[in-house]
Amino acid sequence: MLFRLFFSSLFAALLFLPNSNAGVVNNTLEITLTGGTPLDGTVLSGSFAYNDALLTGMGIENVGPVGTSIGGVIEDPDFSIAVDVFGVILDETNDIDFPDFPLLEFVDGDPTSFDLIFEQGVNGTNFGSSGIIELSFDSDLVEIGMNTFSVDAFIVVRPIPEPGTLLAFGCLTAAGLVRRRRT
Repeated sequence: MLFRLFFSSLFAALLFLPNSNAGVVNNTLEITLTGGTPLDGTVLSGSFAYNDALLTGMGIENVGPVGTSIGGVIEDPDFSIAVDVFGVILDETNDIDFPDFPLLEFVDGDPTSFDLIFEQGVNGTNFGSSGIIELSFDSDLVEIGMNTFSVDAFIVVRPIPEPGTLLAFGCLTAAGLVRRRRT
């Protein structure tokens, strides 16, 4: 009886011990651009981190930045995302709905997808001269190596006027300048 009680207690203690691997997990990203633009297929780099000690590892869980007002989201002080967009580094604070977003979704303890949108001019987002005006993560994360994930990101680029439109605009501008000089 004492033997059985000892092993039952030992089993219960081992079952409820914290995860020895718990802590901040750093991951790298390979981000492939999509959206029907000349930039399709371009691969950007990035990273994301979270504290897996905050996860139960069961079912669907969402992790976000501290300060999110979305119910049921785990606020993680170690949560971070960084994306290198042609030399411009964007992070979680550049999301259009920060601090409620971005979110990182987990299924049974594994990261599966992002809810993240960057938009030109919102929360300090500046894509520089790339022509991108919006970048949103709209697909599942695919693990391609140890702590390395692949994801597609949908982009919207600034429309480039057709040569005929530029010519017409140039002619109208020139006509306006000539008329102005005559008066």
